Amino acid sequence: MPRSPSRHRENRIMSTLKITYVIHVAATLERLWEGLTSRQALERNWGRIQSAWSEGSPVQEISRTGKVLWQGEVLRNDPPRLLSFTFGVSGVEEPPTEVTFELCPPVSGLVPGAKVVRLAVTQVGFIEGSKLSAECARAWSEILSSFKSDVETGNPLPFAWER
Repeated sequence: MPRSPSRHRENRIMSTLKITYVIHVAATLERLWEGLTSRQALERNWGRIQSAWSEGSPVQEISRTGKVLWQGEVLRNDPPRLLSFTFGVSGVEEPPTEVTFELCPPVSGLVPGAKVVRLAVTQVGFIEGSKLSAECARAWSEILSSFKSDVETGNPLPFAWER
């Protein structure tokens, strides 16, 4: 007899709210992947993110005071093209969402020798009436802008996020 899905899974199936951002970065796939997965680059552009980035491994952001800000589990890791993990914010009464980074060549052609990567970030699984979705939508724009600046110029944007 099949088991009924958990409440968490039911909420994720029923939700259609999705956040998607697509940017293009002047870099190689490998350079952008390093920027998205290295502890040092993550700290410059997002926060103190800790993970081994292997499937099944934990991922979390830790504040300077040691508080877990959010946590999840790596679902898929296919370097340098795909990274997906769950994203559960501490102290928020909403089930974890799923974040996916997809890296690929741009749809439009490039001039010979150009190095450009299309980065798509998608976050799905918000519950109906989510309070978290608006904050995530705002944050992704800033985080991705900082990643792009850092990878292309070596200078992350000077946002004063909790670190």
